[in-house]
Amino acid sequence: MHFPTLYTAFSVLWYSLKGLFINSVKTISGDTKVFEFKNNNKKALILLHGISGTGDSGYIKHSYQKLKNKYDVYSPEYGTSEKHLYPVFFPVVNDQVYSTDVISLYRKLIKEYDQVSFIAFSAGGGAMLVILNLLKHEDIEKLNSAFFVSPALKLKEGFKHLETVWFPVRLIMKYDYFSKLFTWTAKNKGYYSAIKFIFSCRTFDDAFKYFSKNEIYPIIANTVIDELDTKFVLLHPNNDPIVEPKVTLTFVKGQDITRIKQREGGHIGFSALDRCIKYYQDDENIDNCDCDII
Repeated sequence: MHFPTLYTAFSVLWYSLKGLFINSVKTISGDTKVFEFKNNNKKALILLHGISGTGDSGYIKHSYQKLKNKYDVYSPEYGTSEKHLYPVFFPVVNDQVYSTDVISLYRKLIKEYDQVSFIAFSAGGGAMLVILNLLKHEDIEKLNSAFFVSPALKLKEGFKHLETVWFPVRLIMKYDYFSKLFTWTAKNKGYYSAIKFIFSCRTFDDAFKYFSKNEIYPIIANTVIDELDTKFVLLHPNNDPIVEPKVTLTFVKGQDITRIKQREGGHIGFSALDRCIKYYQDDENIDNCDCDII
């Protein structure tokens, strides 16, 4: 386990501990649980979490805490009910229940706010592309930006890489004790996202088998980026230990998307998340972002 992996794990743990002191409100959109962080702002952010995260994860709470004077934050959680494709904390991109519920949430927010934007973390990036593809034929003029942070846009390759990184943990999770511990934790202690980040590796098995068996996995064509009149921003650190940046860059090559260049940051680590927050603190103005832009 090399430094970027430790850096990533430590940052998730730190965000989770800080997040214990930030309160959210739980609501339901269709069959999906949504965590709301509201401060009577005129702008809204929809944050899509990644693998093993929740709508109440520490990095989402951290984002809200930094942006609460400008944005209200809404974070839909995958796996709220049995109607979802997998009852785990993983926004599988072809789960129609999740996509439909997030679209319903978006339609509700554009009526209540002057502006709505998406931020997608990790596997949430694939889910966001599916959602935007479903929305592209509607009036989405209030969608101001779509920001990808360490996105897993090609899940098959992403899981192959993850298989190597997390093999020791996945081996431990073969034991029933740890499997039961994770299940209990996930159901009863939703705010322990750091624990879930480690122990939910058991759930990677089913997902890995599903995606690795499909030569064409359930992901839409990246042309949706060019078909929508909105700002697409990508932040993917070069040292990401979980999702390989070269896979992401291959996917978005030639698309109308702005990449914020960053060498360090791990997978949604401290500096990566802070640069994302900086972008929104500067009113989504890429020219004011303190980073190298490609």
